[in-house]
Amino acid sequence: MTRETVDTAWLCRVTTRELLLEQPIAGFKGGTFTTSLADNVIAIAGFKGGTFTASLADNVIAIAGFKGGTFTTSLADNVIAIAGWTGGTFTTSLADNVIAIAGWTGGTFTTSLADNVIAIAGWTGGTFTTSLADNVIAIAGFKGGTFTTSLADNVIAIAGWTGGTFTTSLADNVIAIAGWTGGTLVKIVADLTIAVVNLKRRTLATYVWDLVIAIAGWNTISLATYVWDLVIAIAGWNTISLATYVWDLVIAIAGWNTISLATYVWDLVIAIAGWNSISLATYVWDLVIAIAGWNTISLATYVWDLVIAIAGWNTISLAMYVPDLVIAIAGWNSISLATYVWDLVIAIIG
Repeated sequence: MTRETVDTAWLCRVTTRELLLEQPIAGFKGGTFTTSLADNVIAIAGFKGGTFTASLADNVIAIAGFKGGTFTTSLADNVIAIAGWTGGTFTTSLADNVIAIAGWTGGTFTTSLADNVIAIAGWTGGTFTTSLADNVIAIAGFKGGTFTTSLADNVIAIAGWTGGTFTTSLADNVIAIAGWTGGTLVKIVADLTIAVVNLKRRTLATYVWDLVIAIAGWNTISLATYVWDLVIAIAGWNTISLATYVWDLVIAIAGWNTISLATYVWDLVIAIAGWNSISLATYVWDLVIAIAGWNTISLATYVWDLVIAIAGWNTISLAMYVPDLVIAIAGWNSISLATYVWDLVIAIIG
């Protein structure tokens, strides 16, 4: 057999192997998978370990049942969907991507994203570190560990935070923490406390120049100074008209106990039934929480107009440069997050 014949046979084997590697691999159990693909799709079913390294452009990586090992990728305009990620290290530097990690239960998630959306369902521990601009982080069921973020014009919604440390330095953001029961909330703010148990009327000072809440008959709220026009027809719970930068705060409450709001909370409208406490922090320019069988929330730009139809508790239309957030929690169905936070609708069941 000549050298030429041997080389040809060897080349055929290598070519065949490389062609196979470009196809979907079912049941990849370990080892190393390295690829640099353009305009391709990699689907690895049952990837159990080892190392997956990819540098893809305009691709989709779907790894079902990734159980451990290391997943490293630098993607542009891609989507990574990892179902059942339970540990190991996920490192990524993505632009204009979406990372959806269902069932993340530990390990380390490190990312530096611009104009992305991170949705982590069921985060129960470990460390989440991120420096995001114009992003949305929604962490459902964050139970502990450390959440550290330095965000500008972002929204953080943490449902069911029960402990650990939450540290943030935010400008024009909204932090809504439902059911905060412990840990430390670090904020560059001064707090305001409103005792609202069976109140008929409260006057709140400190950046809220005049705040009058008529709570007994829930008829009208007159809010002055920077709130040029605010009328809430609460008896029939019909409409809320909020105008002109809405610098101030309106709380319409039924049967509440305490509310701790941060100074610089220029705008806040909370319409809630049966709640206990809400702690909001840090330059919360606009926040509307409507909780009690609501249907939809529409969040827009520049909060020139705010209308809440509260009778049937149907819709919230919030306008603002979207340092704003609307969270409606109680019998909702889905979570929809939008890049650049121009429009954000969070609907959370339970």
